[in-house]
Amino acid sequence: MLHAVYRWLFSIEERSLEEVTEIETIADAVDLGWCSKRLPGEWDVRVDIVQYGQEALTQVLICTHPTVPIEFVLVPAQNAEPTADIAVYRRDRSRGTRTQLERSIVNLETAIDTISPRLQRIERQQTPSADRQREPIVISP
Repeated sequence: MLHAVYRWLFSIEERSLEEVTEIETIADAVDLGWCSKRLPGEWDVRVDIVQYGQEALTQVLICTHPTVPIEFVLVPAQNAEPTADIAVYRRDRSRGTRTQLERSIVNLETAIDTISPRLQRIERQQTPSADRQREPIVISP
């Protein structure tokens, strides 16, 4: 194994930047402000890099909320086509689980429209309403 690492280290010198190809990633193709405006309530969107299993590193969009421990991850099926064929995952940070909700949605706009009602429902469930809050009990001496 050490021999293989040694060969790899020294073969880098023979490579040039001409061998590198550029592709448009989701961060290049998406206006995060536009995405955030389409999300309900306090949900926001950011770019992150993930790797699922042995697959390649992929740039994704993550829909987050400041007080809700659930995120929705929008993953392009192909790095080279960042806004087409989007898979949607629900990630629960408090439980450490990830569930695939949608395998393939035609484009990013449709993916956001698909998850928006779910985000709104989750936010309502997680945020205590004024009706549910009780008055404090005051015990006088």
